[in-house]
Amino acid sequence: MEKIEVSIDQDPVDYSILIKNTIYSEMRNIIDSDYSERDVVVITDDNIYELFGDGIEEVFSDYNPFIRAIQPGERSKSRENKAQIEDEMLGKKYGRDTLIIALGGGVVGDLAGFVASTYKRGIPVIQVPTSLLAMVDSSVGGKTAVNTIYGKNLIGSFWQPESVLIGLEFLEKLPQIEFLNGLAEAVKMAIIFDKDLFNFMMDNTQDILDREKEVLNEIVKKCILLKKEVVEKDEKETGFRQVLNFGHTIGHAIESIAGYNEKHGFCVSMGMVAEAQLAAVIGELDWNEADQIIQLLQKLGLPSTINEKYEKGLLYKKMKSDKKAVNQTPMFVTLQGIGKVKRKEKQYSFDYDKSIIEKAISLVK
Repeated sequence: MEKIEVSIDQDPVDYSILIKNTIYSEMRNIIDSDYSERDVVVITDDNIYELFGDGIEEVFSDYNPFIRAIQPGERSKSRENKAQIEDEMLGKKYGRDTLIIALGGGVVGDLAGFVASTYKRGIPVIQVPTSLLAMVDSSVGGKTAVNTIYGKNLIGSFWQPESVLIGLEFLEKLPQIEFLNGLAEAVKMAIIFDKDLFNFMMDNTQDILDREKEVLNEIVKKCILLKKEVVEKDEKETGFRQVLNFGHTIGHAIESIAGYNEKHGFCVSMGMVAEAQLAAVIGELDWNEADQIIQLLQKLGLPSTINEKYEKGLLYKKMKSDKKAVNQTPMFVTLQGIGKVKRKEKQYSFDYDKSIIEKAISLVK
């Protein structure tokens, strides 16, 4: 078992991240030890409940939980769904002595975390990520949000979990498209922080695709350690945490145009290629390293070109309304090498002329 401690001075908040092959017994032990007097609400999705419903019901059998399964996909991460879940909880007279278990991927984690952050002005949440994307990224750090017609994650809060419980067994039944979806975020962490991790992934692509547990455990552990360092330094994304947005300025624009019908990780993959090209165009990143990024994404079966339907002018328009934009100016994390990003004092995101951005996008069409 791997145990990683997160300590955030700003709040202050401390919590543990556990990585095990199977997490059910640990989930039960934590509830028995720390939350036995609380009502339990489990928020999951239909796919997860179909795959793991028997185990979920067994773990929580003594607590008579309210189990709420949402439809899978980004469209469920909405204000309407949040309000509906809250109304159902209010109708069942759940109070502040309630514990939410977010059992699912990034959509479930974001939505359940947001509900926890506002219900009765805040109740505890335990994140139990079941997708690779949630394990390596979204379950750690306390970001919660819903999407709107104006863009992704524009309404939300920072609400740190009580703990994060990662069971690698969930990855065994994860559909291939969801597994690849999560790999993109793992590649992102390697690109911006850790060239050794990047090389490890390059050297072990087949074992990764075969879901070899020791290799996946190493990737998940390293990504969490990197994310932990970022969150501890900058919980509210006022500076250093901005580096996690690499690939997301263009990636979120693609998602928005696609009506959230494209997988988040696939959009980020396309965004990373374009933003690596941007860094190369302006002379910050060596073209050979930009090519290495493309090679790794291709070896892992992730998209490395942007479909013609995502027209550069429309992409730029969507970027202007992104939550990371400043005065409707898109901001970009800029690579200076694999494992290194540009910084200027406390600034980690930079703006560039529209013509340069569109040229970079054109290079990956």
